[in-house]
Amino acid sequence: LDGLVTQIERNDFDYDKFFKALQLFRGVHDFSNFTTKKEDKDKFIRDIRRIECNKTSEESCEILIESNGFMTYMVRMIIGSAIRVGVSKLSLDELSLIFDKKPRHTVSFKAEADGLYLLEVKYE
Repeated sequence: LDGLVTQIERNDFDYDKFFKALQLFRGVHDFSNFTTKKEDKDKFIRDIRRIECNKTSEESCEILIESNGFMTYMVRMIIGSAIRVGVSKLSLDELSLIFDKKPRHTVSFKAEADGLYLLEVKYE
């Protein structure tokens, strides 16, 4: 999170809310509002099988997301949305409503790419 949350926001950052926000993404969801991808043959349905967050220091944590597939900016938008909850600019209820928002409305909260990397790809 270091670098993603400004110093002013860092003082008000609630890790518990952030962790709870991340857990909302677990399971099978329509992620059409969490990607800039214009269309998808699978109708934007993805299954996040595992999402873990391990706090490594007061200002940083490692997040692991395992899914059956990712779309353009999906992970950055998931992390950005969870950060918004952590700094109380978005509630957990508001975040959960974004999944069902129609017509499609892509979220504007996108975490920086710095520090994000693909760990492994498995083909099933």
